[in-house]
Amino acid sequence: MKRHRHLSSSDSSDNESPSTSFSFCSKYRSKSKTPTNEQKKPAEVFRKDLISAMKLPDSHHINPDEYYLFADTWKQEWEKGVQVPASPETIPQPSLRIVAEKVKQVLYTRPRKYISCSNQESAEPGYINILELAESMCRYDLDDMDIFWLQEVNEELAEMVL
Repeated sequence: MKRHRHLSSSDSSDNESPSTSFSFCSKYRSKSKTPTNEQKKPAEVFRKDLISAMKLPDSHHINPDEYYLFADTWKQEWEKGVQVPASPETIPQPSLRIVAEKVKQVLYTRPRKYISCSNQESAEPGYINILELAESMCRYDLDDMDIFWLQEVNEELAEMVL
């Protein structure tokens, strides 16, 4: 079995001769030799000398008059509008859960003693009595956080009184 030497880019640039590189690996070849295995052509063939000719060392300075500036606008916007195919396994399946209905019972009503009005009856006709309005409108749903703060404030008020 023959061994093939793969030329690197530095080898091809040193020789300055057109070289061809085959992407082929003979390391894991099967031992049975059939005519079809020997006649297979490599998957890719490319010339390295053209790429090597375009490379310049970092220390090499080029005058701006010696080269052309060009812009590839596709590279700037290559991420925009990209559609990624989704496999059926990654599409989320719809699911539902039953949520308990809210209790329609009012947990807290503000006592009347906290609602006050200087004038019990309005001077102008057409206005509603503030106590009637407070009785019909002042409702507040008390939650755990409100209960905590209410207890804290009541404790502070009790300490102030003592």
